[in-house]
Amino acid sequence: MVVTTALLLSVLTSYANASVMLGAFVPGNGWKQENIYSLNDQLHKKLSFITLFSAFTENWDQLYWQSTKVADAGMVPMISWMPIDQNRKDVNILPEITAGLWDDYLVEWTGRFMAWRNSYEDQPKPNILLRFGHEFNGNWYSYSDAPDAYKQAYRYIHQLFERMGVNDYIEWVWCANNLNIDSVNDITQYYPGDDFVDWTSIDGYNWGTNYSWTSWESFTEVYADAYNTLVKNYPDKPILIAEFGSAEPADIPDPAWGQNGDNSDRNENKEIWSSDMLVALEVRFPAIRALGLFNINKELGWSITEPDNTGLNGMNLGLTRDYFISRFISAHSDTGSATEIPDINPAEPPFAYAYGPPVIYPEEQKRLAESRALPEVKRDKVARMRQGFLDMSQADKARLTESKLSVLDSQ
Repeated sequence: MVVTTALLLSVLTSYANASVMLGAFVPGNGWKQENIYSLNDQLHKKLSFITLFSAFTENWDQLYWQSTKVADAGMVPMISWMPIDQNRKDVNILPEITAGLWDDYLVEWTGRFMAWRNSYEDQPKPNILLRFGHEFNGNWYSYSDAPDAYKQAYRYIHQLFERMGVNDYIEWVWCANNLNIDSVNDITQYYPGDDFVDWTSIDGYNWGTNYSWTSWESFTEVYADAYNTLVKNYPDKPILIAEFGSAEPADIPDPAWGQNGDNSDRNENKEIWSSDMLVALEVRFPAIRALGLFNINKELGWSITEPDNTGLNGMNLGLTRDYFISRFISAHSDTGSATEIPDINPAEPPFAYAYGPPVIYPEEQKRLAESRALPEVKRDKVARMRQGFLDMSQADKARLTESKLSVLDSQ
């Protein structure tokens, strides 16, 4: 799509109060602060949040140090909390959670979280984003494809956290995969309810032509279907893109991953893809208020900063616009009462420049969400890709699951 300067300017004017903050997952899963600073220094806008992955067999013994490295870099930790027992990775523990079998763990988790938060005596105390059971509508995690069990466990934990008095310091992120690779084919069946969700969220990737059923897709094509569902059903909730990435045109389909594509995307351009993504966010996706880069190579070349990767220049071209901000925007309406934010020294981001205003209010978010026509969805492509992933062999599915779980071991 060609966007004229006049159209873009009119959009920017009408969205004067809209903004998108940036975040990322970086190699090291928060353990290596130098990786956080490295990406931060290469982007034209500073990062507001950093993604951390944690399972239910991990507590704040690990998260204390990971979250501290993120918070001390001036960013908000987004803990992607996977209801997985690493000693029984194939067992769905959601019913165990609802039955109270994990209560001791959950109570200890809240206590350790508050101890970490209260360790910041002389600075604004950090809050967290908590992304529980992400990509529930896939078929790669033990907790996937179980909408009733998922909703019950989500609500159970949220209510326990409410009793423990910690929800004022947590923003809950409900995060679907962009494609429904499950038996339900409807993410609304997993929604725990407005009272339990601060952010709705999507993970999605441009897989290129590395599978026979995938194609090179723009950001709009990757996200349109799930985005439309969220805006139609939950217009007053801000949307957070928790994971995004594009394959490299130079990626060669790897049979070891079950990739059987034809590499016909070799002449595409990831720099253009990245730049066009940021324009699309302004023009087509006003409900999206946060964008999280998955900046590590795994199944394909998702990163934009590794030596053989591209996309950084295209990102930075778009990040020069004021629409993209370095301050954290909160979905908690009481955040405005937080401690005043200190002046930002670009060379050394101060702790907690992420806290305080701006705040996303539901009525403002609903107005933004409904202010533009929804992006077009190419249903034939969605159906083809969905079916392709559903039909993957058991061996290839197992390899994909192993790859997705590998982030838990990243240090």
